[in-house]
Amino acid sequence: MGRGASITVGKFLCHLEGRPDLKAFMRIYHQIPIAGTEDADPDILAQQAVPPEMYGELESFKPLKDCPAVPLFLGHAERTQRDQELLPGGYVPGEPLTKEFFWSLNRSARDELRSKFRAAYEQVISCGTKPGRSRISKIIFDRPTGNLYISGFRRGWPILDELQWTESCYVRFGLAKPSKSLEWYLHPEQWEW
Repeated sequence: MGRGASITVGKFLCHLEGRPDLKAFMRIYHQIPIAGTEDADPDILAQQAVPPEMYGELESFKPLKDCPAVPLFLGHAERTQRDQELLPGGYVPGEPLTKEFFWSLNRSARDELRSKFRAAYEQVISCGTKPGRSRISKIIFDRPTGNLYISGFRRGWPILDELQWTESCYVRFGLAKPSKSLEWYLHPEQWEW
């Protein structure tokens, strides 16, 4: 209907066969039939196929290939579905941060996480991209090692202008609570840290 592909997206945690210690995160974008046409014959279904879209997540990860602040980008693949298919034609260790966990820490521990987050965020933007979603769950923290990573590039895009760090990034990612002032972003000294 001219509105782009009908797709489904799956996220998988995988490991190399025979090497469960070599983990990877995989996201698969797959064109699917429009609802109600799943049982149509292949000629009808083939008419629904559209050329691959450009995905911000992939475009964001390309310049981040060697950036240590994000999940390791191992590569990508694209292929056309075969006649018998529906429409013919990076993991890192750790857990996503939560508000409950972060705000249960003492001030010193929160400041340490903020410092690691800022370093990671500055590495990401120096590579020419930024996360597409600003939320605390896009910060991956590995408690045993203390390593912190940024994820959430599914709606990200490479940046065209120069982007610099600002203290408001802490607020956007839930690592600080702003004051109720209309100009809260000008007064970080009034935030809850």
